[in-house]
Amino acid sequence: MTLAPLDWAIVGIFLLGIFGLGFSARSGDRSILGFLAAGRGLTLPLFVATLVSTWYGGILGIGESVSYYGVGTWLLVGVPYYIFAAVYAAWLAPKVREGSAISIPERIDQRFGKNSGLVAAGLLFLLAVPATHSLMLGTILSTLTQWSLPLAVTVATIVATLFLYKGGLLADVRVGVLAFIGMYVGFGAMLLFCMSRTSPGEMWASLPAESRSFTGGQSPLAILSFFILGAWTIADPGFHQRVSSSASPEVGRRG
Repeated sequence: MTLAPLDWAIVGIFLLGIFGLGFSARSGDRSILGFLAAGRGLTLPLFVATLVSTWYGGILGIGESVSYYGVGTWLLVGVPYYIFAAVYAAWLAPKVREGSAISIPERIDQRFGKNSGLVAAGLLFLLAVPATHSLMLGTILSTLTQWSLPLAVTVATIVATLFLYKGGLLADVRVGVLAFIGMYVGFGAMLLFCMSRTSPGEMWASLPAESRSFTGGQSPLAILSFFILGAWTIADPGFHQRVSSSASPEVGRRG
């Protein structure tokens, strides 16, 4: 892949923004609560931005899904998560924010004891380990630098870990705001570029029939399995942490 000078300038500005926002983050609250939950002070705009950039963060994954399922991607990997997010907002968000526990294992520890909390911590660690995010960062870095994928993944993971180590959740939130803006600007730019080359009608007509199917060509049983997968939102540690960090139960529910 060859990038023009303007492309490199955009990438450079974005990286400077990430490093500047990430490494300059410093919460006035130096406690564990300040580090892990940003002092429980996330306003609605910050809450939405960090949740979107984290929850919708599978950029490479969603692109692959679109190539497989076409418009059916919305039903298969969109609707299930929206449904369970709505359930979470209506049922769990106020309780999570009003509780003293920041994490799910801590809450289980309080309710069922230390051993149960440790088991939950181990299981949720496996669920939350950012392997896919590290791979995505490494793939992007490898594409830009021509480094080997293992080296790129290692470097990207170390850099991301450093600013999280320094600034905690607040650093992630600040970078998440920039990522939120970049996601929508990037997809908007791609849409405008595509529409400048061909009309939406022509694009639609050029798609194979299975890509135009609302179900993505999947059977009812396969669709049900995607809905079951969407239920992991209820146990998503990142979801729980951000709701716990919101400024009020209402912010968590509305966001």
